[in-house]
Amino acid sequence: MRKIYKMKAILSGIAAIFMLSLLSCETVVSDYDGLPTPVEKLVVHSFISPQDTMLYVKVTASSPVFGVYQGQGFGFSVNGKDTVYFKGDAIETAKVVLSSGANSVSLDYIKKEAVYAIDAKKFKIEAGKTYNLRVEAKGNVAEASCTVPLDFVKIKKYSLDSAKSQDFFGSSNSKNINVMFEWDDLKNQANYYFVKANINAPILVPILKNGQVVYEPGKRFYQAFWDGQDFQNDIGLDGTTFTARGSIEFRNFGGGGGGGQLNSVLVVDGKRYETKLVAGKIPVRMELLNVDINYYKYHLAVRQNRGESENPFIEPTPMYSSMKGGLGTFGASNKSVLEVLY
Repeated sequence: MRKIYKMKAILSGIAAIFMLSLLSCETVVSDYDGLPTPVEKLVVHSFISPQDTMLYVKVTASSPVFGVYQGQGFGFSVNGKDTVYFKGDAIETAKVVLSSGANSVSLDYIKKEAVYAIDAKKFKIEAGKTYNLRVEAKGNVAEASCTVPLDFVKIKKYSLDSAKSQDFFGSSNSKNINVMFEWDDLKNQANYYFVKANINAPILVPILKNGQVVYEPGKRFYQAFWDGQDFQNDIGLDGTTFTARGSIEFRNFGGGGGGGQLNSVLVVDGKRYETKLVAGKIPVRMELLNVDINYYKYHLAVRQNRGESENPFIEPTPMYSSMKGGLGTFGASNKSVLEVLY
């Protein structure tokens, strides 16, 4: 019995020492006055291309490292219009100027989209040219420059095939479109590529109207998922042929891929009414972007961080930033677009 009591005493002592160490650590952190003073920085994101119809600049403020985050914030997707994942309040009173040589233009704030924007016809983006972005807000200045890749690369070959699948409820209304396309690398230069594919599917959505279930026309945007093949570079592969394979998943025509809030299933008096895909061919849009190093490094870091967030044993990837005096990225692409009916 003595040995048992002795072991209990030892364990109790270890536990007490451990608790005291935690308390002392907490005291040191809370009382230590050598921590860096929280500094709010401008966070700016913009990606331009000669093929764009609108030019967008997102301006927010960073949350201080040791501060408390305030505000509801905004969430953004890396896909679509090349916006980004970021939580932070949009700054509506910034001065945003885009320039190239002697030409410059100020962008207006669009409250509905929480971005600064201008019609690309009013400030033409040209391949091979260098552009500067300068943002002033809250007494701070953030600026960066980027050069639009001189050449765009054509999609040399593509293939599409599809297969139906059942969802959790046993519906066979789900469908996948598998996408593959190839292109030839531009020789004797460093190249960075990004691929996209999406559909804007015409659908019929069930709604309850005057006590009756009716179907109204609509559209649903779905984008391809590439399993790591969306970003590629030609390091050690100069002049070779590249291939990317992805899949556009319909998910019962009501989920995934962004673009509106459409109910996939309506249940009335115990009867299920499903969203239907309009009969006929679907427009499939494929994009191949020749991107600059800023575009490539930033989006690659975002993707790596998204993947690592699920694993507590992997250290976060440092976010790439090209903004002087702030955070964020100003990048460029030159893209080719292929649209087909499938």
